[in-house]
Amino acid sequence: MSKTNIEWTDCSLNPIVGCSKCSQGCDNCYAESMAHRLSHNPQTKQMYAKVVDVNTGKWNGLAEFNEAKLFEPFRWIKPRKCFINSMGDLFHDSVPFEWVDQVMRMIYLTPKHTYQILTKRPERMLEYFKGLSEPGTDTETSRRLLRDKNNNYAQNLHGMHMVYLKGGALRNLWLGVSVENQETVRLRIPVLLEIPATIRFVSAEPLLEQISFRWIEGDKYRDNETGISTQYDALKRIDWIITGPENGHNKRRCEQEWIRVIAEQCDAVAVPIFIKKGADDNTSFLPLRKEFPQSKGAM
Repeated sequence: MSKTNIEWTDCSLNPIVGCSKCSQGCDNCYAESMAHRLSHNPQTKQMYAKVVDVNTGKWNGLAEFNEAKLFEPFRWIKPRKCFINSMGDLFHDSVPFEWVDQVMRMIYLTPKHTYQILTKRPERMLEYFKGLSEPGTDTETSRRLLRDKNNNYAQNLHGMHMVYLKGGALRNLWLGVSVENQETVRLRIPVLLEIPATIRFVSAEPLLEQISFRWIEGDKYRDNETGISTQYDALKRIDWIITGPENGHNKRRCEQEWIRVIAEQCDAVAVPIFIKKGADDNTSFLPLRKEFPQSKGAM
């Protein structure tokens, strides 16, 4: 477990580290800068020197797995909210689904803790969970489970797998996507909504422009009876929004009005919102809010 400055969680756990930049929100990646520092620390060099260029400090696109980290939550006495992989993306292309299996097994076997996973790569997240929930689907996940169905490792995953085969989701797992502008809202959120989850959430930070969770999306959301493309309101199926400005010396502009608009959209459909510190830098009309979603049973 790592202590964290992330306001909306109790701790972070990084069994897998490493990433690469994929959109504007990544430009000033705090994890990349931290990984570079850790790559020069004798205690952490073994992991982090393999995922960043030690000279430039940039992600090299590789990932490293520290299986020992997965044993830590079993020793936690009090329930905690835990952010998985603050130092990378669990669904990065360089992360084998076998590693994801082991993270999911830990989550399944420690139900008193709540785990929060964010990705900028929801298509790969969807592929993983589709393989769990749809028998016969030709995905990497389903092929692996079929291939390994008789070994002990697969049997250890059986209980978690059965939850999804029955149309459910782990009650202690929250799945989310990070967005920073309207383009990433439109690309990532519809994919998230296809993934079985007890809690779905969106981290709209660093917020780089005014966004809306309601938009017209053509044929995909055409009304079957009228044939008319109707307004798509993502918030009807999202359970929590996190938003706020970028932090650090190179932080980019974020208008309080952009955050106020998101708060109004959330209030209209009673979705809790967590507004991070820094949103009130130019103290005026914007109250900071620290709301969390209500826990729900499995789907």
